[in-house]
Amino acid sequence: MNTDTAPIFWPQRFLLPQPRIVLCPDPTSAEQPLIARASAGEAVAQIWQAPQGLVVPGSYRRFAGLQAACADFAAWGWPVWLRRSGGGLVPQGKGIINLSLAWPINQPLGDAAEPVYLQLCALIQRALKRFGVVSHFQSVTGSFCDGRYNLACGQGEHARKIVGTAQYWRPLPDSKGHVVLAHAVILVTADLIAAHHIANAFEAAINSGRRYDVDKTVTLAALAAPRNDLQAQFCGVLAELLGAAPA
Repeated sequence: MNTDTAPIFWPQRFLLPQPRIVLCPDPTSAEQPLIARASAGEAVAQIWQAPQGLVVPGSYRRFAGLQAACADFAAWGWPVWLRRSGGGLVPQGKGIINLSLAWPINQPLGDAAEPVYLQLCALIQRALKRFGVVSHFQSVTGSFCDGRYNLACGQGEHARKIVGTAQYWRPLPDSKGHVVLAHAVILVTADLIAAHHIANAFEAAINSGRRYDVDKTVTLAALAAPRNDLQAQFCGVLAELLGAAPA
């Protein structure tokens, strides 16, 4: 997209206060500092990673077995965090990168939600393409936390999710617009077999009826040419793109 016609709801650049990947012990509170800075008028970003665990929406409280399952999985080295937003279960841990962006916006949710998703997807598509990986947005049935604006590789029934996206809006005081928090979970070098084994075991423990198919997801490492320290290189490309105007 030409910068002269870039949509006004997407910042020209994002400030990345910590250019290196940040380890956030609690993934449900990782983005709070960004929201505070965005509320003050900044467009900020964070590339971060969480400890091994599962993040589930607050709606999972409806399952009677949740508390017992959380205790069991924490004892097995897979703590469970409940987030306020919707969606589904998301694994976290080694080889999984999170990108969070926050900025103030004046447009209403109905006008800006889809364009925000499209710009977020485009940013990550450019990063993936640097590693020879072509992706497109689509729902991938059978993947965890499936959504319309996943990034997937492959076509039709062979499509596999490599990135999941979400966004959250928070009103600013005195009706002065909103803060948008756009978030992506990127599968870089994750052990997808282990993540799916645990995710499916947890869903079975709470009797949710949900099951995820490991063949519906893929990592950047599985698609890109072999290279040393792929995760660090990918985060470096993201940091570079965040500081550049939209293409």
